[in-house]
Amino acid sequence: MRDWYDNPRLEDIFAEQSAKLPDGPLGLLEPPEIKLVSGLSPKAVTLLQAYLNGKIGTMEFASPIEALRLEELQSLQV
Repeated sequence: MRDWYDNPRLEDIFAEQSAKLPDGPLGLLEPPEIKLVSGLSPKAVTLLQAYLNGKIGTMEFASPIEALRLEELQSLQV
């Protein structure tokens, strides 16, 4: 009975699939596009990367990042 009464049109099935899987059924197998958007300045990103990679220590990170923060605050106030 299910086959007789629940028999949607192929157009409806395809429309639902394209709405739920806009890149097609194989789109789920493709790696996603990831876009990073940062509010940090390039100097701050470089400094943070150096700190996280162990190239500089905590104190070598703290002083320059504080100087960058103050510099950016002053540029916003002008």
